[in-house]
Amino acid sequence: MKPHLSISVLEKITLFMCLLSCLIMPSLALADKFASDASYSVCFTPGGECATRIVNQINKAEHRIQVLAYSFTNKSIASALVKAKHRGVNVEVILDKTQSSQEKYSSSTYLHNAGIPIWIDHMPTISHNKVMIIDGKTTITGSFNFTQSAQKKNAENVLIIHDKDLTEKYMANWEKRRSASMTLKHYKTSQQANQIIKNVDQIEKSLTKLFQ
Repeated sequence: MKPHLSISVLEKITLFMCLLSCLIMPSLALADKFASDASYSVCFTPGGECATRIVNQINKAEHRIQVLAYSFTNKSIASALVKAKHRGVNVEVILDKTQSSQEKYSSSTYLHNAGIPIWIDHMPTISHNKVMIIDGKTTITGSFNFTQSAQKKNAENVLIIHDKDLTEKYMANWEKRRSASMTLKHYKTSQQANQIIKNVDQIEKSLTKLFQ
């Protein structure tokens, strides 16, 4: 009887592996592939001049730059975006809500004052993207926030991919995030209104305690 049970177990294992392969292989077959003319380059910090590599791509832009960023404090990248705007490139930026600072010289204010439209992706807990899309054919992504720290202090990576099909997917996600975002001006106004409501509520609570 024991040999019979051993064969039965092996048969079950074989059948399971066959079923698993049937489930996995179609998904692998449907995996996206790079176009035959696609190319890429990488950069790492410390050691690599990744901010400069990003600026060089911005300087090559001819029509449109779409940014999706969590943190944005790198002056050279911000300056390159403003220069691109001045030479006629359509520059659009979506930032995390932490970047909606009231500070006069924040990056969001700097870009906004240069005429670059800014949206705040306020719905997620964190909008943790580090993406730049250039002319609908180049995608810059990786762990590298567009910050001074990413270049000078952190261990980061940047991936620059020249592939139109891949970039179209990033563009679709960019549009999706923009539709869920608020303009910088409207977001700041809503935050101010919320703060006024909180202040009024606090005053009401204080008066209630005073006259109890």
